[in-house]
This record gives sequence, C-alpha cells and structure tokens, in this order.
Amino acid sequence: MGLASFFVRRWIAGESVDDAIGAAVRYNSRGMSAIINYLGEHDCDERVIRKNVSVYLRLLDRIHRKKIRASISVKPSQMHIERKLEHCIVHFRKILDRAKKYGTFVWIDMEGSEHTSRTIESYLSLHRSYKNVGMVVQANMVRSQSDLKYLLEKGAVVRLVKGAYRDGKKTVYGKSDVRKIYKTMMRMMFEKSRRFAIATHDRTLVGEALRLSRGYRGHLEFQFLMGIKDDIKYGLADEGYNVSDYVPFGTNWRGYVTRRIRENPLALLQIFGPFIPRKK
Repeated sequence: MGLASFFVRRWIAGESVDDAIGAAVRYNSRGMSAIINYLGEHDCDERVIRKNVSVYLRLLDRIHRKKIRASISVKPSQMHIERKLEHCIVHFRKILDRAKKYGTFVWIDMEGSEHTSRTIESYLSLHRSYKNVGMVVQANMVRSQSDLKYLLEKGAVVRLVKGAYRDGKKTVYGKSDVRKIYKTMMRMMFEKSRRFAIATHDRTLVGEALRLSRGYRGHLEFQFLMGIKDDIKYGLADEGYNVSDYVPFGTNWRGYVTRRIRENPLALLQIFGPFIPRKK
C-alpha cells in the first residue's frame, strides 16, 4: 500500500477480500460481528459494476466458507442507480440471491440526497422478495423522519445513522439539530420496529438507546465504524449487546475517508500526531 493508504488503515481493513475477512475474524474473536463494505461509489461503467457484483459474491462465499459472523453493506451507486434503476435492482438481486442461500444479511447504504427516493424505491422492491435486506436512514436529512415512518409501516429493517453527506441547507439539518432529531427517530424505532440498528459513536445517543432498550423485546444492534471510539463498542460487546463494526476495504477509499475527516477533523491529529516532532 502507498504512504497515504498506510495512514488510513485505521479506518479501512485493507485492499483485498482477504484483508476484510481477516478484520472480521478479529472482531468475531472480540464477540462482535462485522459489516463488510467493498469501497467504491458513483460507478456508471458496466464493466466496473459487474466487477463490484463479482467482488460481493466472492465475499459472500468467503464469509460462508469461513463461518464468519458478518453481513455486507452495498452502496446503490455501485450498482448503477444513477443511470438505470431497473439495472440497479437486477444487480442487487444477484447479490441477495447468494446472500439468501447462505443466510447472510445485506444492508443497502444511503448516499447523497439525489439518490434518496430511488434508494427507497429499490429497497422496497427488493424487500418484497427478500427478508435478509435492510437499509440506512440518515437523521440529518430533512425528509428522513417521514421516510422512516413510511419505511417502518412497510416492515423495513433500518440502520439509523446521523449522516455524513452534506447536501445543503434545503436537504440536511445543521449539526446542532441532528442529535435531537436522531433521538426522536430512535424512539420511533423502539415503538414500531421489531428489528433495527443504532449506528452512532455519540455517547449520549448510545446511552439513550440503552435506556430505551429496557424491556424492548425485539432485535437491537449497535453498529460502529472501524477505528472510531473502540472503547464504546468493546464495552457494549463485553456486556452482551449485539455489536457490529463497519469494515470497509478496497482501493477506492478517498470518498469514504474524506467523509470521516469531515465528520471529525481531530481524527487527523490521532493519525498523524505520533509523527509530529515535539519541542524539547
């Protein structure tokens, strides 16, 4: 790997399927599951899209063969959603057929606001035939509370995130509002869903989820991103909660890493701090 890749290894497992599987094995040994994502987005070249599908199929085979506790997470723009919705659904069906055969869960990631409606349409179309599929909802998007209500009415399995895409004031809330909105949406899921995931590193929100979970009889999972606030995730796993870590891999990591830095600029100091000379 190049020098830049060396520094971002904190957030990504590596470049290959083997790297992702190795990271998943390590998380399993700590009592956690993995959510494996092959990095890439905004792919319109059919050859690249076919390769994306092939990598996910190979990944599913390896997860099954190695008996790893893991799901996979796929970005719609890796599956041609920007051009042809029907093509996107066909590609997802190939992945979901293999995943269903193995009993593996598939998450559909949410991206920028330009893809929200199509992503929901794709998910609901797939959800009619597959029960091993869930989707992401971003709390920072202005439309998301009504989207969540609609999805829960349809029996959707939802992973609730704060949201890292910045699309402008008309489509997303400011950072100061997102925590309050996240709490509201989280309560809605506890009331109306039998299976969902809380995906946040916000200690206040994790604490609120733990409070709301008392007496909850459904399946709740806490999900985190690789390399961020490991003490929270390991602590929850040690206490017996369902915990998964998002494990991205591949060479197209720039978009993903940029969003992590935008969310938390101090993360750069964590990475480069040890290499900065100190005054004596």
